[in-house]
This record gives sequence, structure tokens and C-alpha cells, in this order.
Amino acid sequence: MTNIASYRTQKEAFLFYLQKMDVVMLEIILPDTITYFGANKTDFLERLAHILNQLKLAGEETPLTINQKEDSSNSYYLTSTVFDFEQEFIIEEKEGCISNISSGLEIKSYVEVEELHCLEIFFGIDERTDFIPTTDYVLKLHKVRNAFEEIVNDKIKILDFSYISYWIKKHKSLYKEIKKDTLMFKFNNFRNLYITLKYIKKRLKCSLAAEIALRSFDDTSDSTIQKWKDDFNRLFFCELQSFEVGFTNIDRINKTLKINTYPNIIFKGSEFFSIFKFIELYTKHCDFHRVLINDSQ
Repeated sequence: MTNIASYRTQKEAFLFYLQKMDVVMLEIILPDTITYFGANKTDFLERLAHILNQLKLAGEETPLTINQKEDSSNSYYLTSTVFDFEQEFIIEEKEGCISNISSGLEIKSYVEVEELHCLEIFFGIDERTDFIPTTDYVLKLHKVRNAFEEIVNDKIKILDFSYISYWIKKHKSLYKEIKKDTLMFKFNNFRNLYITLKYIKKRLKCSLAAEIALRSFDDTSDSTIQKWKDDFNRLFFCELQSFEVGFTNIDRINKTLKINTYPNIIFKGSEFFSIFKFIELYTKHCDFHRVLINDSQ
């Protein structure tokens, strides 16, 4: 093991172990009493460990590329060779010790949050050490956690169209309550689940149209196939294309499937599979090259 004392400053040690993607050593050399991107050390290292793990899984090699910003003695950029991604670290020091780590990033709206790279470090207002929760915030957090845990917990949960519709309707007003609290990231579990299920519900409502399309398919000639494609062009391209992407463990016999984001959830219903059959059939008979040419004219 490299002797930590061989580095003149904590900053040098931090940059060295960051390049090595060594979270264990970073935990040892970083102080407990300062803030990191506004958060505490534990939350920062947890976020950093996730980022470094994603880089490793993608094949990023060590040492990582870290460059000092021109005309700055305390600003550094970690650059990924496999992702279009750059993370700034502004490292403040006092008497050779790190006194704060941050970035120059300023986010004021959820739109800006959504534009962030998925690996970029940014903490919500309610994740920072200086956040003082109000009574209203505590009550909202309690409600969103309960709503989230109705579905996502340590037990298998089977969701069909009926239950998805019920849950969305039940928590519609709660979603509206927290919709504008865009920088309160502890609401995000509920927020993301609600958005995901609402998206799935919207697509499942197209299952009847998909069934009609399947029943009306006529492959007696090229012209009948083309007419069928023209009739259901909007259903495929505007509503259902790529809906199947992201689903796993697809069981066509029992009509069940899963998504990796929520391992305890099992989706169930013929609606999913009517849509999948329609997507497969339309894709089979669609000349995407010709579609792209026609759209560009």
C-alpha cells in the first residue's frame, strides 16, 4: 500500500486515488467534517462509488484521465474515454488540507437536472448538509415514501393494468403536490415510479388498437400490406415504437415480464403482449430505410 504521508497534501492524495478508482483509500484520506458538493462525506462517496463502478463496467481503464483547468490551481476535470462525460472537482484547501470539494455547476430547475449527464455529481437541496426541513416538507416526504413503498419493497408485487391505473389515480394529487419541488431529490423515488407507471399505462391503453391491427392484417399482396402499414403508421411510430425496450424476463405463456429498475415488480397482462405482437409484425414489414428517406423529403 502506498504511504499516504508520501503526498505533500490531501489534494494530491485525493487526485491519485481518484485516478485509481480506489474508494476505500478515498474514504481513509478524506476528512469527515467538510462538505462534498454540498453533501456529507458518506453520501458523496456513495455517489462517487456508483459513478466509478459504472465506468469500470463500461471498460474504463485506470488511471483515469484528470486534467487541471487552465489558469486555476484548484479546479480539475475527470474525463471519461468511454462516455461523453466530464466531471469538475473544485478543491479548496487550507494549510495543506482539503476544506471543501465542489463544482462550478449551478442548477435551478428540473429541466436543467434532466439535462445533466447521468454520471455527473449533483445533490438535491434536501440532500445537502445545510438543508433545514420544514413541517410541510416532512409531511410530503412521509407521504411519498409510503406511496412508493406500496409497490417497491422487499416483497414481490404483481402489477396489471387495473392496479397501475388504481395506484396512479390514488396518488395523482400527491404527484401534483411535489411536481414543482424539482430540486427535492428525496422525492425522486416516488416521482420516477409515478412517471414510469404513467408511461406504461398510456401505452397499455393502446392495446385494443394493437389487437384491432393484428386482426385486420392482410398479407395477400404487397398492396394490402402497404395499406395496413399506412392505416397503423401513427399507432406504431407515434405511440408504441420501442415500448418493448427495457423489459426483461418476458414470459409469453404466463403473460408476465419485468424491468430491471424495480426488481420486485412483475408486470402481468395480455395487453403487453398484444402490443409486442403488433410491434414485431409492423417491424417485420417496415422498410425503415425508406421511411427515413420519405420523412426527410
